Amino acid sequence: MSETVIDLKDVRFTWPDAPKPTLDIHNLEVKRGEHVFIKGPSGCGKSTLLSYLQVLLAATAVH
Repeated sequence: MSETVIDLKDVRFTWPDAPKPTLDIHNLEVKRGEHVFIKGPSGCGKSTLLSYLQVLLAATAVH
């Protein structure tokens, strides 16, 4: 069984003054060795998702 390296549940993010959430993820699980392709139109939240993951990974990194 592969180790889960990203496990998001019920993640919602809304930019200030935005009419609706930029991110609304019910469940996202990525296992070690898997490849993920993020596709969508401009403004759909691709960069927001990557920024969110970067903050989470930095917060859990062991130095």
